[in-house]
Amino acid sequence: MKTRITEILVERKKSKGWLANLTQISRPYISRLAAGKATPTLGTAYRISHALGCSVEEIWPYSED
Repeated sequence: MKTRITEILVERKKSKGWLANLTQISRPYISRLAAGKATPTLGTAYRISHALGCSVEEIWPYSED
């Protein structure tokens, strides 16, 4: 699943560890999400979007493929 997690973190000068601590989501799972190797639950997507100050759609842009 295409994601902008890493791009947004870089723009904001934040780390995956920072995001993991803030959201209480494990660092390895954040890495898998950022790499597009995992699909978040709706609750996880909302927690990440809230922490990053973005909408879910900004982090995971809709794609039909």
